[in-house]
Amino acid sequence: MYAFNDPVSSSSVGACISQLNIWTRTDPGCDIEIIFNSPGGGVIDGMALYDYLQTLRRAGHKLTTVTFGMAASRAFSALAKAMFSGLVNRI
Repeated sequence: MYAFNDPVSSSSVGACISQLNIWTRTDPGCDIEIIFNSPGGGVIDGMALYDYLQTLRRAGHKLTTVTFGMAASRAFSALAKAMFSGLVNRI
């Protein structure tokens, strides 16, 4: 489980992707859950996170994204895109 509690920025998305990379390399069959509590942020950074989640899904990982608290602006649109592309099973 990864808790995304910061505004969507290159540093926060980079930290998230780095942690997910470590988990998926050490346990290739792991399920991934990301909890969003973010006031939003940068469009390009949010798209990078969304693209990476799509890559993990295509690699066969079960992905779950959850909103806990706030998911505004870019965080909400990343969550909504994930929901409508089949990445989400809880909100």
